Amino acid sequence: MSRSSCGIAAGATRLATRSTLLNGFEAAWVQIDEPKFSFSIRQNFLPNVRGFYYMRLHGRNAAQWWRHAKPEDRYDYLHPRRN
Repeated sequence: MSRSSCGIAAGATRLATRSTLLNGFEAAWVQIDEPKFSFSIRQNFLPNVRGFYYMRLHGRNAAQWWRHAKPEDRYDYLHPRRN
């Protein structure tokens, strides 16, 4: 097994362990709506428990995420409409 595939397997095992723990308490993963950068937390946006979904809405204003005149400029909740 290559070094990268060992890391992937270990990551999958950690994810499964955490999912089992959360599911045991009927707790949901927090899904974060934010601009996606190379170092952002990767998410699949699929619910892990039935009847409950937790999403934090921050907006996707990548242009003003780190540099902004006012703190509230970072959290632009207006998303483009999809048809």
